Amino acid sequence: MFRYRPLCIAVVPVAAAVLFASPRALADSPPPSSVTPPTTLPPPFATPMAPPIYAYTPRPAYENANEFGIQLHLSGGLVGAARRGTSTMGGVGVGFRYKPIPYFGAEAEVNFAGGADSDGDSRSEISAGLNAIATLNPRARAQLYFVFGIDYIDVNVRGGDFVGKTNLKYVSGSFGPGFEFRVNKGFSIVSDFRASVRSRIDGADVDYSRQLTHNAPTNVSGGVALRAGVVFYF
Repeated sequence: MFRYRPLCIAVVPVAAAVLFASPRALADSPPPSSVTPPTTLPPPFATPMAPPIYAYTPRPAYENANEFGIQLHLSGGLVGAARRGTSTMGGVGVGFRYKPIPYFGAEAEVNFAGGADSDGDSRSEISAGLNAIATLNPRARAQLYFVFGIDYIDVNVRGGDFVGKTNLKYVSGSFGPGFEFRVNKGFSIVSDFRASVRSRIDGADVDYSRQLTHNAPTNVSGGVALRAGVVFYF
């Protein structure tokens, strides 16, 4: 029994220290770590990147200077004061447009028209003219403008109810509002409505047009026309 006394003497103090250890000391000891180390997710579950910041870009304004364009149009109109009615005519035309500044443009055009005049006779016309175009809102896609025009008109009439020669020459002035829709920088749709007054300049016998009020011969007549077409800008 005394053989194991030294071992007992060494073990007893250690056991006593464990049994009677201070609770405060145990409480002050740090707890075991509970933080999970970061892990790398596989590619299908990777955190997505934030989308790029959206920057608003306004639609470009069609305010252009030094534009050249080719205009093609169809037209229909009523011309003349009549004994039997008002002449109905239709035609086609082509114009060459130049806009040195956004608010103003000039156009040279040629038109071909035909139909029946106010006495039922066949009439064909070829005209060449110059137009001034004033645009009110050139920055908009849908633009409102006013057109002022002057034309030289060569007319041929075929029929039995005519006093004088069958070839007539006129000078005409016109004015009216118009609408242009800029589809893109190089293409637009246009339409305008014009009222016009024309007077003969060939010096021959008076025309067989009559004023509605006095039924008197006159070389002056008026009319209205509606035109629609497209413009190719370059």
